Amino acid sequence: MDADLNLRTAISTDRPVIERLRLMFRQDMSEFVGGVPNSEGTFRSERLEAVLSRSGSGRRM
Repeated sequence: MDADLNLRTAISTDRPVIERLRLMFRQDMSEFVGGVPNSEGTFRSERLEAVLSRSGSGRRM
């Protein structure tokens, strides 16, 4: 089965999706790297915030 894959640079409207995918990733990885969610049920996100707040093109996430 062949599948096409298209990649593009994330834009500001992608932020909610990226945040939720990151949360699911951190939840899955917490079993191996430790860490527990805070009282809101989320994990630390300083790195994600830093990437998403950069201006200009060519962001790498």
